[in-house]
Amino acid sequence: MKEKIFCPYCGTRFIKKLEKRKRRLYCSNCEQFFYDNPIPGVVAIVPDKKNDKIVLIKRKVIPRAGFWALPGGFIDKNENAQKAIFRELSEETGLKPDSLELMDTLYRNSKVYGPIVVICFVVNSYNGVIKAGDDALEVDFFSLDNLPSLAFHSHKKFIDIYKSKRISQNRF
Repeated sequence: MKEKIFCPYCGTRFIKKLEKRKRRLYCSNCEQFFYDNPIPGVVAIVPDKKNDKIVLIKRKVIPRAGFWALPGGFIDKNENAQKAIFRELSEETGLKPDSLELMDTLYRNSKVYGPIVVICFVVNSYNGVIKAGDDALEVDFFSLDNLPSLAFHSHKKFIDIYKSKRISQNRF
């Protein structure tokens, strides 16, 4: 992702200025530092009732359209992580979670969006009928031992974490 050049509030060209021993983007017109913070996103691992399969969606949108992924997306303004995963699951899979558990977070650098912090939840129970929604071409359950090629490395890492916690701690 390209570095920001102009202030998003007034359009003035940024300069680099030291703040707490770190060079940061600074708008001399607004007299403000610009913090180019990571974008927060959420994903969910939704196991089937037997706990040996998980839900994946086939992405309809770029990046990685046509590849399988965990259901999820970015957190909207004025939305917390839990509300975001409830919304994303409903939109993409038709499922409505009854019970969630925070599993882990990962930081990654996206070529498209820049830095992203992804929050992963495990859905312990849900209701609804599974069906592909707005950002999904398809949705289905896949065996943990026979997953298709995944769109994002972070999703593979989350699934590996899920599998190891499930085995070692009898959790999830």
